[in-house]
Amino acid sequence: MRPEYLEMEGFTAFRNPVEVDFSDLDLFVLVGPTGSGKSSIIDAITFALYGSIPRLRKGRVEPVISLGAQRARIRFQFSVNGVTYSATRVVQRTKTGATTNEARLEGGPEVVVGASELTEAVERLLGLTYEHFTKSVVLPQGKFASFLLDGSSDRQALLRELLDLGRYSQVRDLAVQRAQASEVRAESLQDTLKQLSEVTPEALGELEKTLATLNDAIEWSAGERTRLAEARAQRAATARKREEADKLVRSLRLIELPDGLAAIDERLSAATTERTAAAAQLEDAAASLEQAQASTAELGDPAEVARLLGLVEQAEKLSGRLAAGEQKISDLEAALALALGEEEKLGLEASHAETRLERLRTEHAAHALRISARAGEPCPVCRRTLDAEQLVADDEDETSLSEAVDAAKAIAEAVASARNSRVSLATQLDEFRSQLGRLTAERTEIIDRTERKSRSELEDHQRRLKTASDRLLAAGEAAAQARKRVAAADERIASITETTDEFWTLLDRHRMAVTSLEPPDIRRRDLGGEWSAFLEWCDRRLLEVEAESKRLAETEGRQQEGITAITDAIAGRIAAAGVATPPGSDPHEQALMMRAQLGERLERMRRDLDRKVKSAAALEGFEHDALIAKSLATHLKVNGFERWLIEEVVHDLVVHANERLEQLSSGAYALAVEKSDFVIIDRLNADERRAPETLSGGETFVVSLALALSLADQMASISMSGTARLESVFLDEGFGTLDSETLDTVAAVIHELGSDGRTVGLITHVSELAHQIPVRFEVSKRSGSATVERVEA
Repeated sequence: MRPEYLEMEGFTAFRNPVEVDFSDLDLFVLVGPTGSGKSSIIDAITFALYGSIPRLRKGRVEPVISLGAQRARIRFQFSVNGVTYSATRVVQRTKTGATTNEARLEGGPEVVVGASELTEAVERLLGLTYEHFTKSVVLPQGKFASFLLDGSSDRQALLRELLDLGRYSQVRDLAVQRAQASEVRAESLQDTLKQLSEVTPEALGELEKTLATLNDAIEWSAGERTRLAEARAQRAATARKREEADKLVRSLRLIELPDGLAAIDERLSAATTERTAAAAQLEDAAASLEQAQASTAELGDPAEVARLLGLVEQAEKLSGRLAAGEQKISDLEAALALALGEEEKLGLEASHAETRLERLRTEHAAHALRISARAGEPCPVCRRTLDAEQLVADDEDETSLSEAVDAAKAIAEAVASARNSRVSLATQLDEFRSQLGRLTAERTEIIDRTERKSRSELEDHQRRLKTASDRLLAAGEAAAQARKRVAAADERIASITETTDEFWTLLDRHRMAVTSLEPPDIRRRDLGGEWSAFLEWCDRRLLEVEAESKRLAETEGRQQEGITAITDAIAGRIAAAGVATPPGSDPHEQALMMRAQLGERLERMRRDLDRKVKSAAALEGFEHDALIAKSLATHLKVNGFERWLIEEVVHDLVVHANERLEQLSSGAYALAVEKSDFVIIDRLNADERRAPETLSGGETFVVSLALALSLADQMASISMSGTARLESVFLDEGFGTLDSETLDTVAAVIHELGSDGRTVGLITHVSELAHQIPVRFEVSKRSGSATVERVEA
């Protein structure tokens, strides 16, 4: 694990947000006054990974939250085997304490969420539990001085804690299981060896001999097959030549003069003559047609003549209507005169009736007064008193007046009727006169449009147009017939030409079929002549090719005899090698198949023999493992094992510590173990043995540091978790007791630790040591919160 980046907020001394960048650092130092928060940076790394730090009581996390803050947040970014991970934990105050309400690990194949899940993932990733991490990656303050100075019982207690010796009971259980498993494997291997009892070196050698004999036969056969392939290739080449010759023979035999070739020239000449005659006829017909078209054009448009005739007919019809109209007007004028006479007569009678009526009405007035007067009343005229005799009515006078009124009324009605008849006749007369005027104007307009030509003139013109049209139609039909003759002649010429082209194409095709015989060239000048010359050439070449085909067939037969001889020789040699060849099969292929089978058998036998040897060795190993595992299980029952193991660990620690101490003390001191206690070998005093208590403070620190580094290096190998080599170590130890020379030596050792591929971090307030480190992080407190500043040397 290599640190890369740390973020803190509300964590112990770091109330305000702080970021620390460890990327690309192999060696750094955390410096600052006592209580400034240097160790809290290492605590933050530990807490981000495991959710705890050494000074916390189990199950309590609220002490990590800064005073006055409600939560603490730590994010630690680190890398393992080149893969970057990020562990984040957030601690939130509650009424009863605090809880980690957010914990996640990012960067792996999946995101891990949850406080305990994060801790378990880190333990798997680093291969270190929290206890191992705080005792091997973070070296505790002051503890290794007591490790050096304490008695053997205290030292054993410390190592027992570090080594987690309680797990050796698990080792014993595993040893028992290992013994049982080894015994099972041993029994299985014994069964395997029984199955492989016939697999021996002698059997392997016999199989190898058989395969060698077969390989010799196959190698010889391969050479013969090369000859066979060459012979077959020669026969195939001869066969191809014979087949080509046979193909040419078939092609030459199929070539013959095509039907219709002899008469093709006569047919073309007749068609050409017919075409010439038809063209002359078409020329004459075209001239006649042109003349008829000119004559028709001179007579004008037949439609115009027909139109003029139609107008003449309209004018004649209008003349008839005008004559009838004039007669109707004459009749209306006579009727109107009669109506006027009748009206005058009735008017005179009406006047006489009105006069008589007035006279009677006057006479009747006195009669009316008599009727309305009463005897004894004054007369309405003379105002004299009337008597009864004077009031007697005159009935005759009453009757005459009534008749006169009726007569006057009848005469008035007759006058009104006569007047209405006259008005109606006058109106009709006016309308007919108006219509007659319009018809007259229309007739005049039509006559003007006919150019004042008569019907006879127009009908004569129409007859001449009909005659010209008939002549034009006849000329057109004659021209059409002539064109049909020309088209038919052209079609016959095209057909004959096409047939000629087909004969040329057929000649080309025949020539291409025998082009390998170099036939004569075709010049396309004389169809019959070139066909005759080509047929004569074909007859000559047919005899030559037939003879060549016969010769090639004889050569092919001899080559086949040679192929048969080689094939029989190969079959005999393969059979002598012990290969049975079924009828119709290739002996060489059968030999190859058998060789493959023998090869597989040989490889299988070799594998079986190797497996037999390995199984025997493995059997011995498993029997030995079972014996050792049983012995280990037995030894682990003995109470002295723990003491023996601690002595061995202490011995290894001393060996590796002396390697560091040689450098740290410039060869002045060495460590040894005598009677379970450490002793100091003073090289400067003739290897005098000294008790650790006789060392000065600086000397004690140097020896303790050597032991601490040795234990950090050895934790991976002596820990039951078997973790890989540690990539980081943090030394939280005081360096104030060292003199300047020793301090320089310690600094050199620390530089060496930082250059061997691991990250080394120191925590100190010794400025002389801090200034020898290339990068230092200066920690200080300001305004109630710790701050970190990176300083490059």
